[in-house]
Amino acid sequence: MTPINQLLSLIISPPGNLLFHLVLAFSVLFALQNVILWPLDLSSPIRRTLIVGLSVALAGQILLFISAGLAWQNLLVLPSFLPALERMVLSLTLFWLGRLWLFPAPNVRIDRLSMVLTFSFPLIFLFELLYAPASGQNLGYNTSLFDQIWTVIIITLSITGLIIALTRSSPVAGEGFGVMGFILAGGLLHYALDAPQSDISATLRMAQLCTYPLLPAMVQHILRLNTSVSASMSPESSASPSKAITTASMQAIFHWSDVASSIGKDNLLEALTRAIAHTLRADLCLMLQQSETDAETLVVQTGYDLVRDEPIVQSHIRITRFPKLLNALRHQKTLLVEDESALGEESHNLASVLGLEHIGSLIAAPIQFPVSKPALMVLLTPYSNRAWTPEELTRLQVLNQKTALLLKQGEAFHHLQSQVFQLEQALQSLRTDFERVQNENRSLRQTLESSSSTPSGDFEALLALQREAQDTIEALQAENRALKEMLAESRQKSTPSAEVEHLENELRSTLEEIARLQNALAEANIQILKLQQSAKQPSNLPPAQQEVLISLVQEMRQPLSSILGYVDLLMGETVGILSALQRKFLERTRVATVKTRDLLEQLLEEVSALTMQSTTNEEVLAEVGPIIDQALNDLAPQIQQRQINVHLDFPAEIPRVRLNPDNLYQILVHLLQQLVTNATTESDLTLRLLNETALSSPPFLLLQISNTPWERIEIPPRQLLHETITGESSFQEASKERLNIGLIKALIETNGGRVYVDIDSSHAITVNLLLPIEALGIANAAL
Repeated sequence: MTPINQLLSLIISPPGNLLFHLVLAFSVLFALQNVILWPLDLSSPIRRTLIVGLSVALAGQILLFISAGLAWQNLLVLPSFLPALERMVLSLTLFWLGRLWLFPAPNVRIDRLSMVLTFSFPLIFLFELLYAPASGQNLGYNTSLFDQIWTVIIITLSITGLIIALTRSSPVAGEGFGVMGFILAGGLLHYALDAPQSDISATLRMAQLCTYPLLPAMVQHILRLNTSVSASMSPESSASPSKAITTASMQAIFHWSDVASSIGKDNLLEALTRAIAHTLRADLCLMLQQSETDAETLVVQTGYDLVRDEPIVQSHIRITRFPKLLNALRHQKTLLVEDESALGEESHNLASVLGLEHIGSLIAAPIQFPVSKPALMVLLTPYSNRAWTPEELTRLQVLNQKTALLLKQGEAFHHLQSQVFQLEQALQSLRTDFERVQNENRSLRQTLESSSSTPSGDFEALLALQREAQDTIEALQAENRALKEMLAESRQKSTPSAEVEHLENELRSTLEEIARLQNALAEANIQILKLQQSAKQPSNLPPAQQEVLISLVQEMRQPLSSILGYVDLLMGETVGILSALQRKFLERTRVATVKTRDLLEQLLEEVSALTMQSTTNEEVLAEVGPIIDQALNDLAPQIQQRQINVHLDFPAEIPRVRLNPDNLYQILVHLLQQLVTNATTESDLTLRLLNETALSSPPFLLLQISNTPWERIEIPPRQLLHETITGESSFQEASKERLNIGLIKALIETNGGRVYVDIDSSHAITVNLLLPIEALGIANAAL
């Protein structure tokens, strides 16, 4: 026996063959231990595949060890059982080692092939056990037909694995070439060196002794190659897997916060693809949209490379090269491709566009943008070769839906912000106009104060009224600004309701009315300045200018009435329930507006009194009787409401008075209105006319208006009207509403008349008006 035969006999005859199976089993066990202890997530698909394949190999060696022990003790009946089992275990182990070497990641087709062959080899073994006894062979197993079949299977598996490894573009473990090479050499030498009469193949066992010690190193190399991507993304993964998961989750949170902050900006799509890639741990994330200008072009709007940590620039591709992606984009459908070969030529086209060798597994889900065309979010795994699952596709679809809702709300928020910005600009414009009016008023006051001539008492009173009106407008503006700030704070705390928006519209209208009032006030100031300058000249004020000045002041009543109407509408809670603070602000606004209206009334009276000075040189005659009738008719509702009895005592012939009819009408209306308002119910009101031609020079017409009794009057009898209108008068303190004496006194005395009041002990008040009448030969200058 040659030395080679002596060496080979040690591993084919007991008890050496038992040691042979133990060596192989321990080699597989060491490799399995490396997989279990490798710093990788236990739920990793690569780890699961390695554990399954090595477990199959270990189970086969344990089964061979037990069978060899039973055969040594002559407990096996079938002589071909042990050699057939050994060939079957070797073929099955060789297939799984090739699978682990070339395709460690999950793959649908490879998984199905693995399942088929894993059950096919045992079926061939069972068929052989049933056929071998019937064949009646008494020769060695090495010369049997089934030995040749198993040897061809082993050689075919080895050659196939080597060809796939050599033609594959991705790197593979170098130890796999040794495993496949040794097994291939053993299968070829089996025909030349093994004894035909033997049942065991010594060359194949020697090849296995050379192969199995390489398994731990090959497994480590496979794990390093397939976990390098994960290691590059999380440097701390080898030290603490749970910490790496936490870090990845925190990174995803940070990137989604970047998406929220990028809404409305140019880098939104780039931030979105980066966040989705980190969330689903995708090697590449792409966003595809159909071109708006060219219907035959797909646009890769942006993307993100998770491994290289860099964005993917925009590119354009032809639609005809990507039919499945185009169909998913147009019909808003999801797409799951577990194996890139299912895409055919489309996968190679996409890889060439991205500059990759292959694209790996692919999932795609549509995403809808609020202001642009829908897009398709595509995730690829060209580096890790990880196969996507339907659950991950569902997660991507849900993530896109939530993202679309977030973007829609963000666009609405930015639209509201733009509207707020426009309102702020309008408010700033109003403030600018308000400051301009203030500056103009300040300039007018300075001009009036620096006038060389000493202004008369009427002009001083007029300027005082103007300043008071300006202060009131400023206070009203401050109240409205405070109310607007309160509404702005309320809008920040809660979603704006229809009531709050209506209130804002009403306040905005109020501000517009205030601005209009300010403009009218500025125009009135200009007219006052012109009036002051014209007062220095001896010439008369033309009637047209008088009418313009009076109408300008009267027009200022309309915005104040509008403001009062808006405030009353808000206080009536017709647009919503008001809080205590809101009601307080509205009450202050109403008080300030009423005060402004009263000041404008006085301003109108003073302007009317001043303009009458320019008419003193003109002879204007008025009929007293018709004017009294008109005044009583206008006040008839108030007189009837108070149940006042009106008595008229007129002479047969009433001379005409030298007064403007409008001025006389204003005198009577103001006087009668105050007397009626302050009179008790069912009192008497008497109007008497006396001709004082014989007693006075120049002649006068005496108009006595008596009211009996007057409410709560404590005043000395027969007091001149000039004394009655002083600020300390008990007459003003006792009446319900102050009798507006200034206008009456100015109108009467300007036209050469007099007015005074008599009050008797029964609280009956009589107002005496001395009106200059028409008389021949009396000069108009007698005033």
